[in-house]
Amino acid sequence: MTRHLFHAARALRGGLLCALLLPMLVLAAPAHAESEVRIEEGAGLGAEQEQQIRDLVAEAEGDIVVVALAEVSTDDRRSARLHAHRVLEESATDLGRKRAVLVFSPTSLPTRGVASDDGSAYSAAQAVDLLDGTEQEKFVALVDLVVHDRGEEEFEAALERYITDRHTSRTDNGWQRTRKEPSRGVVISRWIAIGVGVVIVGALLVFRGRALLEWWRRRRRSAGIRKAAGTAQARNLADRARGDLLAFGQAIDAQPMEPHHALQLWHLALDDYDEATRIADAPDDERDDQRIITLCARGQERLAKAVAPR
Repeated sequence: MTRHLFHAARALRGGLLCALLLPMLVLAAPAHAESEVRIEEGAGLGAEQEQQIRDLVAEAEGDIVVVALAEVSTDDRRSARLHAHRVLEESATDLGRKRAVLVFSPTSLPTRGVASDDGSAYSAAQAVDLLDGTEQEKFVALVDLVVHDRGEEEFEAALERYITDRHTSRTDNGWQRTRKEPSRGVVISRWIAIGVGVVIVGALLVFRGRALLEWWRRRRRSAGIRKAAGTAQARNLADRARGDLLAFGQAIDAQPMEPHHALQLWHLALDDYDEATRIADAPDDERDDQRIITLCARGQERLAKAVAPR
């Protein structure tokens, strides 16, 4: 009887120990976010392409969302890029956001949208723009590059191929010029001209040395004045760029997209706003305020034409 009680006590103690350790093991286990693939009918992807995408996402290290839509909703102004950014924002949790969101829609302009906190995904999007093939094939290639984190590598390779192809095309069409060695007389004439130039410069330095020194002093003083003026001008340019970007954003928010609008101009205006916002978010030493002003002016003009009665 005593032995049975002893075994029962040991079993109870082991059960209590497991009950205490199990929650700790669950909390200590790493949380693996899941990738996701959503493909609608009418999205323009074939069965083989859809299977390729699903197989690629299944290999992904990290959570990736791939969405193919027949048509992007008007809430995202029918832009695959804006839809990708919205999905990325909605995916945020206490553990972070999705690694990348890739969106495809044949009715969007452009047809592909990328949103990610990793610059490699945007490099992948630029790389596929340089590839040949249909938009559907390029989207499959985009998924492949993002899943395997080869965006920057492939972009550099695609850019090098593009430059090489252009150089080869120019050579094949006879555009490349053949360098000819100058004759002996031409070489002697050049050296004579150089010698004469040296003599003239020496004479000027001897007879006008004082004037040149005074000119150099005035030049240094004027350089300081120009530098101060340039700093003030840059500050004014930055303020104007911020104001133009704010006004552009307010104009977009105030104007809903309607079916009778020129949707292509709408998308071009949104692209201008996206690029201006990206430049404005860059560090101060890399921000191009003049480019922001130009993009906002062009985008405002496109927006006005898009909503104008036709």
